[in-house]
Amino acid sequence: MSDPKTSPEIAVTSDPETSPETAVTSDPEASPETTVTRRRRRPWLWLLLLVVLVLLALAGGVVRYGWPPRLSGQQAQQMQQMQQQFQALHSEVAKAQDAVQSLRHDLATATASVDSNHKAISTLDQNVKGLQDNVGHLGNQISGGSQSVQLGAVERLLLMANDEIQLARDPVTADHALAAADRRLATLDSPRLLALRKAIAQERAVLKAVDEPDLTATALTLTQLIEQIPQLPLRTQPYAIKQELPDPTTDHTQSQGGFARSWQHIGIALRSLFHLRRTDRPIEPMLTQAQATLAGQVLSLRLDTARTALVQRNTQLYRSALDSAQHGLKRYYRVDAPTVRDQLNQLTKLSTLELNPTLPDISYSIDLLRALRDHPPS
Repeated sequence: MSDPKTSPEIAVTSDPETSPETAVTSDPEASPETTVTRRRRRPWLWLLLLVVLVLLALAGGVVRYGWPPRLSGQQAQQMQQMQQQFQALHSEVAKAQDAVQSLRHDLATATASVDSNHKAISTLDQNVKGLQDNVGHLGNQISGGSQSVQLGAVERLLLMANDEIQLARDPVTADHALAAADRRLATLDSPRLLALRKAIAQERAVLKAVDEPDLTATALTLTQLIEQIPQLPLRTQPYAIKQELPDPTTDHTQSQGGFARSWQHIGIALRSLFHLRRTDRPIEPMLTQAQATLAGQVLSLRLDTARTALVQRNTQLYRSALDSAQHGLKRYYRVDAPTVRDQLNQLTKLSTLELNPTLPDISYSIDLLRALRDHPPS
């Protein structure tokens, strides 16, 4: 017997058919790889042995007890109950599966309905938004239409003001038309119309600065002067002589004799026949009644011509007629008489009137209005 310590390797073979490659050394210092190889070869042998034993046990049971195994009455009843319970459970499971399928179908239907409702709500939202846009657009059209109507009325007022200036030459009426246009613009309350209202205010200020004569008052004054002509004293008409008559309360001739009283009355009568007046001017012949009447008619005709020129706004003819009237008054009437002097002063004042003052151009507001109307804000 050899010493294991002296022998480096001892070959142990469990199977004569084992190849040299499966040899495992008994050396405790053998490498781990050899040990792992041996352990990997053994499990299938044990598994094969276990299968054989199970088959033998089954065969023995079949031989001894027979097949299928016999059950007792209680076990058969329990088995039958278990089968019934199993069938009942299987039926309940089938019903539960059907309910689950129905719930899944309902869920799918509900999901489809929800999706359809979502789509309908989305469509409804789009329709509502479209309606809101249409309503807003319609409101803008209505507001724009109302503003367009108001601007049309303002344009007519501005045109009326221009007609009063260019055709009738009436700045007062033109100013009233501009004021009415500005009131209409104020009702719109739009910031884009501020420039137009400013232009109208400037045009009104220029109209108020015009020195427009009062034609009605001037015509009434001329009418009054014409009516006063018959009462004006003529230059060649003698002054009224105050007849000296004895005052009964202060008559001292009553104490005198009849001859003295008679002589005194004769003296008073003789003095009333003559009237002496001193003058430094050449003596002018007395006017006959026809000449006096003609002088009054000529003066009246000249004043009436001035009144007609006043209505026609003919400044040149108006002033020429007034100058002729003043010349007639100075030539045929007494300038030292208060009535004649007052009439001359009034004619001098009236002759300074300008019947055709320069009127301003107020068409800028119309141009600005049309520009705002033709180019509305986007």
